[in-house]
Amino acid sequence: MLSAKKFAYEVTKALDDKKGVDITLLKINEVSSLADYFIICTGTSNTHVKTLCDHAEYTFEQLGEPMLGREGH
Repeated sequence: MLSAKKFAYEVTKALDDKKGVDITLLKINEVSSLADYFIICTGTSNTHVKTLCDHAEYTFEQLGEPMLGREGH
């Protein structure tokens, strides 16, 4: 099982591979009990945002973790 840091890095890298814009990885473990990291990513069109969301979900599944929720659709 991957650490939270490695997992967040892999998903961020996957979003970059799909040309995500302004990707920001925030470490929030000090201020939140819900998550260790929060990823923010922008797309250039509705279709691009859908592709980014789908690829992030695919990456989650490939890394062995179910995606619990997503925004952007």
